[in-house]
Amino acid sequence: MLDRLIASLDADAGAETAWDELAETREQELRTGAVQTIPIEIAAARLEARFPG
Repeated sequence: MLDRLIASLDADAGAETAWDELAETREQELRTGAVQTIPIEIAAARLEARFPG
């Protein structure tokens, strides 16, 4: 059962490529200063305010 789940995660190579490209873009944005990080506590508070309960 676990083998089928793991295999299903690797079934869409196009999606995996897209996620890899997005991750590289985000990393580059961080390196160049195009975006800033925020502390996890602030991110969590924003999410909790946006999606209560």
